[in-house]
Amino acid sequence: MKLTKQTLYNLIKEELQKGTAERRWGPGVMKLINAPRETFVLPDGKVNTGWFEQNIGKYLGEGYSRMVFDLDINHTPPVVLKLAFESDQPNSFNEGVQSNQLEAKLFDRYPHCFPKTFGMFRDGEIILMEKVNVIEDRNHYNMVLENSFPSLGQGVDFLMELGVKRIDVSWVWEKLLDSWDEIILGKDEEAPLRYDFFMDELGSSVYGVKLTEQDKEKFFDLVTYDSRLMLWITTLRQLGVEFDEIRVGNVGTNSTDDRLMLIDISKFN
Repeated sequence: MKLTKQTLYNLIKEELQKGTAERRWGPGVMKLINAPRETFVLPDGKVNTGWFEQNIGKYLGEGYSRMVFDLDINHTPPVVLKLAFESDQPNSFNEGVQSNQLEAKLFDRYPHCFPKTFGMFRDGEIILMEKVNVIEDRNHYNMVLENSFPSLGQGVDFLMELGVKRIDVSWVWEKLLDSWDEIILGKDEEAPLRYDFFMDELGSSVYGVKLTEQDKEKFFDLVTYDSRLMLWITTLRQLGVEFDEIRVGNVGTNSTDDRLMLIDISKFN
């Protein structure tokens, strides 16, 4: 068979891409990308998790539409594979694919809010993504929030100097989220200032300690001067994220506990 220059170029390009992907993600991922579905899906339609643990890495868990596996490779940051699958919920596979496609579109566009993605394959059936440690208790949440947004801790220190006791970083964070939550306006209504919302959230006292208007204004200035913090909140407001879903179990962090991330787009769309 005679090869044209274009055919030869395409063959070389394909082999180079294949080699690069295999060296980066391992032979298991390449096998998965090219395999027919019956290779890793059992006759009853259930995912053959044993195949994934043998070829990809440890099974980490699942939601109603996606499974997550640790990618058993040496990579910084660590990587996981998310697989759309058919569960007992209707249309779960399609919704899993849609979540993968949406994450591939949004996560790298807003790296300050989401984990990094490394590639989507099989038309969205699988996606490779930065591994995130799920935050599962309030103490861990407080530590990550303060490491990510130091102004929250400064706000806590300020209120404690005024005599407020039972308060932590999460409390300040929740006041901010409530103040920047979605506003439903009537036809001719104008949106109020977020500052006014924040003042209303604070009220005239915190746990029995009365605050002057000057105290409240200084507290607002302290916690909102952090540009990283305000970019995080305003980005998610623009994306239409339900702020009630930004909580323990739905957020995660990196290995150094200094980056707050949303972990699953299906909870927010």
